[in-house]
Amino acid sequence: AFSEIVAAAALQAGLSSGELTGRNRSAPVARRATRHYVIRRLRPDASAPQVGRWFGRDHTTVIHAERRVRERLGQDPAEHRAVAAVMT
Repeated sequence: AFSEIVAAAALQAGLSSGELTGRNRSAPVARRATRHYVIRRLRPDASAPQVGRWFGRDHTTVIHAERRVRERLGQDPAEHRAVAAVMT
């Protein structure tokens, strides 16, 4: 169920479910949230619109997050470690 997915992602991000799905666009919250959009998108059955609905976002936000995380993964070793930690 999507509520379990959001709760697990929030716990891993160190945020509340409300922070993860809310309208807060501060850099620390947004950066942690985008990792989770991407991680959840890795599920073979999860489309960008579905992931967007789970997190209260539009599918274009999920697609943009995927691009941003891929860019940061290639440039920032700390980002690579953070994504790896989320995936475990």
